Amino acid sequence: NNERGIPFARLSTGERQLIQTSVSILYHVHNIVSIPDIDGLAKYKNVTLFMDEIETCFHPEYQKRFLSLLLNMIKSQGLNDKVGINIVVATHSPFILSDIPQSNILFLEAGRVVDTKSLKNPFCGNVNDILHQSFFLHDGFMGDFAKNLINGLIIYLSQQANKLDYADIDFDKESSIALIDMIGEPILRESLLQLYN
Repeated sequence: NNERGIPFARLSTGERQLIQTSVSILYHVHNIVSIPDIDGLAKYKNVTLFMDEIETCFHPEYQKRFLSLLLNMIKSQGLNDKVGINIVVATHSPFILSDIPQSNILFLEAGRVVDTKSLKNPFCGNVNDILHQSFFLHDGFMGDFAKNLINGLIIYLSQQANKLDYADIDFDKESSIALIDMIGEPILRESLLQLYN
């Protein structure tokens, strides 16, 4: 209802990246398909797009939209009628991975190919499940700083800490309850509150 033009320079880095990436891809594919069919000149029948970490700078909302946007732009320009288009994406985004059928995914862990038979199909999957499984986050989703604080608090509250073994643990009643009150995850907060009490 209140549409107005926004200068390109005022867009966020992610918005600019989304536009530049999409336009650049379309420009190059248009260039390839524009080669006339002349004897002795090779005419491209297939194009492969390699995109590494395409989600860099993208807000998660744009990560969710990117593949759909790209495929719709290719289709609306009729490019897929002129050449076969293969798209290869290297990503760490669960949102992008949720748009790709498992049969089209090559999972790597520590540089080695992972057998997908033991993995849940990420296509249309829950991003938390995809993060855990597809990116091999075996150590949970919590940041290390917060996890170390919580582990120190558990040691303090369970009275397992002694000054020699855990010199860096510095909790008392007030700081313990202050940390517990800050925790956003309700089950963890309630469990620590029970331990505190």
